Amino acid sequence: MASGIVAQSMGGNGGTGGFAIAGSAAAAVAVGAAIGGGGGNGGKADAVSICGSFTDGVCGGVAGTISTKGNQSSALVAQSIGGSGGTGGFSLAGGVGGLAGISISLGGSGGAGGKAGAVLVDTSDTLTTSGLLSPGILAQSIGGSGGTGGFSASAAGSTVAAPATSIGGYGGVGSVAGIERGDPEVVQPCRHGQVQLQRRPEARQAQAFCAPVSRRVTLRLNTGWPGAWS
Repeated sequence: MASGIVAQSMGGNGGTGGFAIAGSAAAAVAVGAAIGGGGGNGGKADAVSICGSFTDGVCGGVAGTISTKGNQSSALVAQSIGGSGGTGGFSLAGGVGGLAGISISLGGSGGAGGKAGAVLVDTSDTLTTSGLLSPGILAQSIGGSGGTGGFSASAAGSTVAAPATSIGGYGGVGSVAGIERGDPEVVQPCRHGQVQLQRRPEARQAQAFCAPVSRRVTLRLNTGWPGAWS
């Protein structure tokens, strides 16, 4: 598990919402209410680029050699991973009254996942890997997952009426991967959930394509056309 080059940007995870517990008792009417705190949002991950050279703000390829031999040892790894949303706080409420006991409990909502940035790999290197699960290039843009909603529980008691309401918190919204259109960080923006890979073989026109983040893309070298994609 020793990759040649690893470039990562990872957003921080959102914090967990605080829990809430409430209880009340009275001879007449008792009301207990508790609301769990919401989980924090995950942090945004910045763009990640692997370049052979970087001149005047332009990412370019410079020929070299990268070789790995161990298992799970990619030649190039570029990842942008948004932070996960925090878990919503739980809530417990209870009320006991002679005439009426009322109890309301609301769990905190989970935080939203953080957005992942653009991923760009521009290389003319000769990449060689010999271990298992060791692609030449592993490029990923992964949006952060939403946080889990907090649970809730409510109980009430009375000789006349005892309404009790308990509502669990909403789960957080997962975030997008990739980049938005018009993002100035890359020349040819990909759609959400994609990464951009570029190859500039000598004496050939630069090529670029967008690949789904769920697809592992491997750079396979051959004598017919160095850097053929498979």
